Amino acid sequence: MDEFARGRLEHLEEKVRQLERKLDLVLQQLKIEVPDESLAKVQELLRQGKKSEAVQYYHRDKGVSLTEAVAAVEKIAKSM
Repeated sequence: MDEFARGRLEHLEEKVRQLERKLDLVLQQLKIEVPDESLAKVQELLRQGKKSEAVQYYHRDKGVSLTEAVAAVEKIAKSM
């Protein structure tokens, strides 16, 4: 991938993250809960003892950094 395409992709990924944050705030303000299908998958992987797979899944599914994915999966594990 050339430098221009890489830069454009990074820009678009950031825009998507911004839109997701805004949508989350709107849903929160309107008190609308959207079922999180990925939560069930992460919980299933954790029950199977596959924490690293759960982290990788969360990382890919949510488009967050690995550090954020680890923190999220640990939080999910504690709530189970």
